[in-house]
Amino acid sequence: RGAAAAAAKIEAQLRARLRFDYEDPGGKLAPRVKGVLAGLVTPSGKDVAAALEVVAGGKLYQVVVDDAATGKALLERGKLRRRVTLVPLDKVRASRIDAGRLDRAAKVAKKRGGDARVALEFVGYDAEVAAAVEYAFGSALVCDSMETARAVAFDPQVQKRCVTLEGDVCDPRGTLSGGSKANGLGACLGLLVELSEAKGAAETLGKTAADAATASRAAEAHAAALADLDAK
Repeated sequence: RGAAAAAAKIEAQLRARLRFDYEDPGGKLAPRVKGVLAGLVTPSGKDVAAALEVVAGGKLYQVVVDDAATGKALLERGKLRRRVTLVPLDKVRASRIDAGRLDRAAKVAKKRGGDARVALEFVGYDAEVAAAVEYAFGSALVCDSMETARAVAFDPQVQKRCVTLEGDVCDPRGTLSGGSKANGLGACLGLLVELSEAKGAAETLGKTAADAATASRAAEAHAAALADLDAK
């Protein structure tokens, strides 16, 4: 019960953060509106949550829809209560770092005892929203330290934006940003990790309880069978 309650509490917090209200009297739009991008991914761990939020930036809170027609219908008839940016899956341009640059980035990082991987590697998602997730996480690298980020970002054969686990940014266009970690950075994606862990714990406890109940019934049946034999 504790794990299930924890999962329910986290889900409530996420609903408040990722809420997207619109009107759909005929119920035709709902299956075609995938939701806020942040709610469509599962980070690999809380340690990368801050970096992933910096990589995606505002894209994290854009709304994914199946196509441009759905987006138009939402804007015209959905009576949206706030301004939103829509990401139609049939129009969005997925952005991915090519294999050559990724390989070079990994070599540069390894030479310094570090690690550099495309942010996309740190999120799980359904295939149907792949284009939107690649659009948000496919064009930047996550590095273990600022030293690694500098070396990778400014390498002539890489030249890609790098973000550290703390959320500091090294951009090959010549900018660096960092310092103390901003309050709340990584909180949203961190909650998604917590939710996944809580659900996993609840499922494990549920399976354990079910297995115990099955074993108990089997033991009772066995005892009953032995009692019948003794009676005979």
